Amino acid sequence: MASIPAAPHLPSLFPTWGVTLIGATFSTILYGVVCLQTFLYYRQWQKDNWFIKLLVGVVFFLDTFNQVQVTFMVYHYFVLNFANPLALHQNHWTIGTEILSNAIIGFLVEGFLVFRVWRLSNSIILSGLGATLTLAHLGTNAAPAIIGFKYDDLLQMLAAIKPVATGGISLGAVEDTTLAFILCYCLYRERTGFKRTDSMLLRLISMTIASGLLTSLVIIAQLISITAAPETLWILAWNLQLPKLYTNSLLATLNARDAIRSVGAPQSNLNSFNTGTALDTFDTAGAHARNGTRTHVNITKSETSHADDYSAGVKVATVV
Repeated sequence: MASIPAAPHLPSLFPTWGVTLIGATFSTILYGVVCLQTFLYYRQWQKDNWFIKLLVGVVFFLDTFNQVQVTFMVYHYFVLNFANPLALHQNHWTIGTEILSNAIIGFLVEGFLVFRVWRLSNSIILSGLGATLTLAHLGTNAAPAIIGFKYDDLLQMLAAIKPVATGGISLGAVEDTTLAFILCYCLYRERTGFKRTDSMLLRLISMTIASGLLTSLVIIAQLISITAAPETLWILAWNLQLPKLYTNSLLATLNARDAIRSVGAPQSNLNSFNTGTALDTFDTAGAHARNGTRTHVNITKSETSHADDYSAGVKVATVV
């Protein structure tokens, strides 16, 4: 009986398509969060400016398109080319379109941050610096996709885009850090000395740092990957997370406005006496004092509306 020949030894796929599959899985999870946040935004903030609603719609559409590219990329390599190891070394067009849509999403979200800087500071210098970095980052982010379309071999494509990708990643880290620093500086400068207002500004500063920190950490991970392991797909795995993180940071900022206002708004006193701001007054007559006279107690209920955007002179819509 003839022995069955041993299968040829194949190199481990973990550093390439293994990490890409893991990245695609986490990207899908983050996209689910994007869908939830988008639904909550359009349900809660129907009276927002049309420009903001359009921005959210465009970013959500692009993020959905990006996720379609991620899904089809995985389907192409692992289903359509199942048991075809040679296909794993080919550069598929979905890699380039994913990188390109990622660049556009980042540009739109970072452009919104520049708009916030302008609204807060009215400074041409600060907003101009942010706009310059944002435009430069868009170009360096889109360049690897355009260059990559010229190559059929995956390893050749990675080698070709490494110089410009390294520059773009480095610029992205500088841009995210700079925009976060400028926003925090502008918010810190708005302090009034009122406890509630300063608490609201502190919440805004914390959110700005948290949202910028996540994207910065992923960008730093990309920079380490392309420097230490340029022939692997670690950089692609990290890159799949960025559009979802950018979109979620935008939606989280917009959806958190009520919570931020509640920090800066005066507390409602539901049972107060003679506040002068009663919207509903209840007169309880029937209680008698010890000397037999009738006692009237006016119980007033005051309500604090968050329909307006002001708290101790700071407009939430301006800083958020």
